[in-house]
Amino acid sequence: MNSIFLYYCTKAGLDLAIVNTEKLERFASIPAQERELAENLLFSHPPKDVPADHSNAGLLRDVPADWREQSKQQRAAVNQHYLAAIAEHFRTTKKKEKARAADVPLDERLANYIIEGTRDV
Repeated sequence: MNSIFLYYCTKAGLDLAIVNTEKLERFASIPAQERELAENLLFSHPPKDVPADHSNAGLLRDVPADWREQSKQQRAAVNQHYLAAIAEHFRTTKKKEKARAADVPLDERLANYIIEGTRDV
């Protein structure tokens, strides 16, 4: 979520921030599905498919695409919908295993150190 937020902040003109990038996932390495989940929450996109038995189905059915036109209750319902979707996604997702540094060729390892900004050698 933080990586997606910072990516769009820089696209919107942010040019200075104090951030520990060592712990952030790089935008390009985030899977498309996870990116979409975060973008939907950040931009309050209207949900595409809302089941009829959803607790906020009435509020979510006719949500305007522009968040500025959404009522306070609609924005809250959209946020709850996407927070639940994100929680469900990561509840079932397994932790990604990174390759051991010793198993990666030196040139690739050095490139990863530069891109990831890590101090580990």
